[in-house]
Order: sequence, then C-alpha cells, then structure tokens
Amino acid sequence: MEPQKVPLLKTVRVLVTDACNLRCKRCFNEGYPNRGTYFADKETLVDAFARLGEPIQSIKVTGGEPLMHPHIDEVVSAFTEIAPTSLTTNGLLLRHKAADLAPEVPITVSIYGTRADEFAQYTQMPASVFEKVTEQLRVVNEWDDRTFRANIIIQPRKQWSVLRYVRFLEEFSFSTVRFLTLLGPEKDSVAYLKNLQATVEFLEQYTESEPSDDPSIRSFDAGNVEYQLVVQYDEFDADVRDRFGFVWIGPRGEVYQNKDESVFSTRGFTQPRS
Repeated sequence: MEPQKVPLLKTVRVLVTDACNLRCKRCFNEGYPNRGTYFADKETLVDAFARLGEPIQSIKVTGGEPLMHPHIDEVVSAFTEIAPTSLTTNGLLLRHKAADLAPEVPITVSIYGTRADEFAQYTQMPASVFEKVTEQLRVVNEWDDRTFRANIIIQPRKQWSVLRYVRFLEEFSFSTVRFLTLLGPEKDSVAYLKNLQATVEFLEQYTESEPSDDPSIRSFDAGNVEYQLVVQYDEFDADVRDRFGFVWIGPRGEVYQNKDESVFSTRGFTQPRS
C-alpha cells in the first residue's frame, strides 16, 4: 500500500528523542508531556519523510535534548541529504557531541539564564550546572567554521532583563540572537507584557530594523549580530496555522501537522491575530 501523503509545509521539525538532561518548567518536550529515554531509529525517521511531499525547505532537529541521541551525527547527516538541516540544543553537551556534526549544520542554543540562580530556577537543576553550560558555550567562540544562534524566551518575571541577556551573550560569537514570545496563560501577565515591551523598545532603539521575508520574525541588525523578535505559534489564526504551520515527525516516526498548540513555531505564517 502506497504511503498516505500529507500536505507539504515549509519546515519539518524532527523529534529525535524524548530524553532530556534538564527539567525546564515550561518545557513541553516539543509536545510530549513525559520525558523518557527513547531514541529514534535513523531509518524510521528517514522513512517518515516518504509520507511528506517534496521539496522540503528545511529540517529542524529537536527533542528532548537531541545531543543525547547516541547516533545524532548519523541521523543529522541523513537529514542533510534531504534538506538544509539545523539543530537546537540546551548546550550542556555542546563541546562533547556537536563536534561530530557536519560544519554546515547551524546550531541553535537555548539560553535559560544569565546567572546561576536564574538558570537553576528555570531548569530546576543545581546552580552548578550553569557553570557547566557556560563553559560549553565557549565553543561558540572556538569553532569559527560553524554558525551558532541563541534562543531566549521572554519571561514573565520582574527580574528578567533583556539588557542582561544582551550583555551576557556579547561574550560569545552568536551570529543571531532570537527573543521568543511566551506561550501559555502567563503571556497576559503584567510582568511578561512589560518585559516584551522592554525587549521591543531595546531592539528598536539600539538596532536597525531589517526587512524579513517571514512575517513571524522582526529582524534587527546590530553590526556583527542579528537580533530577532520571534512571534510564537499561538499568535496566529487557526486557518493560517493549518496552511503554513510545521510538519512534525516524532521519535517513533509519527507524522503530525499542527499537532499541538502548546508547541511553538518561528517560520511560515502570514498574519498575526489582531
């Protein structure tokens, strides 16, 4: 029986594992509520692409923590033969595992704090882990043959500061720094709205706005780094999400289209909800 085709969407997010080495409060494990220890089989994931139309514009490798996958280099290498591929990580295994990835694969690091106490509060890990992550981030300065990006979720906390994140990341050679809007009910909180407004004001005041082909992203040029304000998945109408949202491939080869409004998207939409 011929595999059933699903509608072609721009980007495919592939969840290569549901395992993670952090316990972040707002982590949806990319839609999977239970953190586990399942590592996707390369052949299973590649076969899942047979149910998608072609061509695929890009592939985003995620999890869980994808660098925990014992054969992540082989999995990512297989994906690069299908479409341009990038990987998102929490950075804890960056030095040990990312070196095995092909240099043309951009790596996005999620930044969960600029201080040990802030990091520990978000990740629910000992504060000492912050120093380990910071040390891992040094490879961003050392590996000049690779593109590194940083993701920061704007938080609903009074102590959160966009300027502190900007100054923290100045120590590292990230080509792009993305500030992501928040998911869930806290996005209507006073603290979050103030932090969102402060982020927008900072970007508009200290950087130069650049045109973007993607309506969900506002880009700002700051010379040696590009800042982006990324609008989350639930800021768009359902019909737009249905037409332009991600296709997801789960660690067991499941194929989903817009399977969960709790997960976010950064690309491919047209008009945010008014």
